[in-house]
Amino acid sequence: ATGNVSRALENYEIGFAINNEASPCRYQMSRNLSDYESRRGNYDEAISWQVKAMNARGTKWDLIYLGRLYLRADDYEKSLSTLETPRDLDGRVAATHSDLAATYRKLGKTDLALQSYERALLLSPTNQWINTSAGDFYVRLGQFQRAYCAYERVLEYGADGRLVSRARESLE
Repeated sequence: ATGNVSRALENYEIGFAINNEASPCRYQMSRNLSDYESRRGNYDEAISWQVKAMNARGTKWDLIYLGRLYLRADDYEKSLSTLETPRDLDGRVAATHSDLAATYRKLGKTDLALQSYERALLLSPTNQWINTSAGDFYVRLGQFQRAYCAYERVLEYGADGRLVSRARESLE
């Protein structure tokens, strides 16, 4: 919190030396380091820390996050295989379908991407991130009415100023 990253990393190293068993503390330290590396764009490191977090205590949310990291690292096959697990465990999580849609897009599987966006929007129709991503996808498909509706939902429900501005620009 103070911005002293080197000291924080030293403390994590000490924490791992003290706590070498699967525990909530080890999980949280690994997850924090995964988030840190992800923000820095070091996706291989972020993935490595996320896998360690999952070894300490993995949930469907951890699998979704890992799938998202693979997507950011441009490893679409691993993203797909990772995200299919939480989808199969609990198909009611919109983030899973949204991340699958983005992965299918990257793999050129347009029909599957469209189905995944539709499922994500059905589960979370007011989610600003899903609507922005779906709107962009609809534009690429030439489905302008659907894109218009998605961007309108971002304007209505969005709290992230960047997404609201993007939606406004897209509508103009």
